[in-house]
Amino acid sequence: MATGDITIRSFDWQWQNLSNDPSKYLLSSPLWREKVDELILEELGVDALWLKGKEVLDVGCGNGRWLYGFQKLGCFAFGIDTSPSGVEYARSYGLQAHVLNLFDMPNAMEKKFDLVWCWGVIHHTANPCRAFSILAQATKPGGLVHCYVYSNPRSLGVKAMRSLLKPFNFTVRRRLISVYVKMGLYHGTVHEAFDALSPAINKEIPESEIQGWCRNLGLRYERRNPLWAKGSKDIFFNAWRAETQDDFEKSKIEEKR
Repeated sequence: MATGDITIRSFDWQWQNLSNDPSKYLLSSPLWREKVDELILEELGVDALWLKGKEVLDVGCGNGRWLYGFQKLGCFAFGIDTSPSGVEYARSYGLQAHVLNLFDMPNAMEKKFDLVWCWGVIHHTANPCRAFSILAQATKPGGLVHCYVYSNPRSLGVKAMRSLLKPFNFTVRRRLISVYVKMGLYHGTVHEAFDALSPAINKEIPESEIQGWCRNLGLRYERRNPLWAKGSKDIFFNAWRAETQDDFEKSKIEEKR
């Protein structure tokens, strides 16, 4: 099985079996449902009035945890994910979600969005640069792409666990991950361990590379440091699209200066 297929299967199993995991970061958590709209505003660095009524696309929406927050904020929010199980769970909360691969977006979606949100996704793809370009293409002039990506190199312990899992089929991999958590080798819930260990594709993308993507696409890069993720060395960032082609050309001139 190809690494991309293993990654997709991993997330589908995760959303099918772990959507009610006791993690405080999942839609099943009452605290998450209460606070997620505040977390979104803090992470984006915008106020609620800016977001209200905006058309939002959540790419890699999983089981709808962020979609729920955008709906609370009065957005017209729509999510896509490769996981049928995740999409089904999101719909059970009345959220708008559809099964679709990020790389199929150019052929399947003509609509543009005010905000394209892609949280913890592109580092699990075979081509993060192309994935980001597709996100930018789906954004309206003056709109915003927001991403969270792995950037900081993982510890030797995490890398060792990933290496040990690599030769095994998915059934064995998921059992071993549960053992890791029970033994305390990975701190966190089983859901959190699956995010970090099970996908076959786990890339760590330097900030300089992300900034280069933004420059090449004419997007204004803005690093975000949300307080709720204080201590994380990974990258949270906004990429703002210019309103017009003239604005884009002006930004390129300013950059050269």
